[in-house]
Amino acid sequence: MSCATDWHAACEFRAMQGDADQTAAKRAIAEELATLLYAERRRVERLSRISSEIAEKERALLLSCHQKEAERHVARLERAFAFLGCDPAVRRCAELDAIFARGEETCEPLTGEALDEERIAVTKQLQCYREAAYRRTLAEAVQAGFDKVATMLRANLQEETAAGIELDRYVSADLVG
Repeated sequence: MSCATDWHAACEFRAMQGDADQTAAKRAIAEELATLLYAERRRVERLSRISSEIAEKERALLLSCHQKEAERHVARLERAFAFLGCDPAVRRCAELDAIFARGEETCEPLTGEALDEERIAVTKQLQCYREAAYRRTLAEAVQAGFDKVATMLRANLQEETAAGIELDRYVSADLVG
């Protein structure tokens, strides 16, 4: 066997290994996208329902703006699936379901401003979860070289981070008085 033959065999093996790594990365990213899509769709449903129930107009407007943002996130995530060559899918997430359920339970006995504040607090908790998931998935997409997917995730992450700052400001203003 010549050196040239060994080199070609080694190159073919590396190419097959690279394809397997790319496929594994694509699968991992698609799973994360499915969880994010589930989170964003749940967010749209929740915000649609509660923004009309919020007593204070400024808070209702804040949640309405977050609903429109979530709708943009859903559209970007669906495009990210297309860039991966996958159909959009959702994957339920027990942690998210627990936050949603606990939010419903804690809100049930509350009324007025206390109810509004609890809804904002649950919205903030869900925002923190999504922001962390976007950061993790973005890092995976960049590492795997899925640039178009990374662009979609980066846009969602930027909006998510800005929303977190806005929610912090709003909650902090309520806490200090």
